[in-house]
Amino acid sequence: MSDPFIIAPTVHAIVANSGGKTSGFNLYEHLKANGWSLPSNAACLFNNTGWEHELTLDFLAEQERRWQVPILMLEFTRRPATAGELKSR
Repeated sequence: MSDPFIIAPTVHAIVANSGGKTSGFNLYEHLKANGWSLPSNAACLFNNTGWEHELTLDFLAEQERRWQVPILMLEFTRRPATAGELKSR
């Protein structure tokens, strides 16, 4: 049986991370299965809504520091639609 955490070189992969303990464990297992780093075709992603507790962000920073893995943070920014965007609908 193959390891489900191994990321094949032929696919692009995202390891989702919510900043919680289970997500941290999931990232750890992916790192362990892939030689303690994510392959170049994979990234760890955290969706920052702006409502996260400070300890969640601290935990993500600790994962980055301890495991030497970048965690990409997508952040939502609300803005009004431009006139050009409204016309194209």
